[in-house]
Amino acid sequence: MYCLEYRGVQGSVKTQYANLNNEHTGMRQTDQGYLFFIPTNIYLIGTMNTIDRSVESFDFALRRRFRWE
Repeated sequence: MYCLEYRGVQGSVKTQYANLNNEHTGMRQTDQGYLFFIPTNIYLIGTMNTIDRSVESFDFALRRRFRWE
């Protein structure tokens, strides 16, 4: 949850995937190694209704709303 509250380069954190860095990841190189951050222009919106109370019903709710392949 830390990265959701503190965005941008100032909110960078080191992850277990830091050694997998390449040009297509959201990581930047510092003297501490590669750090991950969520860009300031990304917003994550989560919703839940009264039917989706358990994990199983939440799973079915997601399947109804999105196309699965």
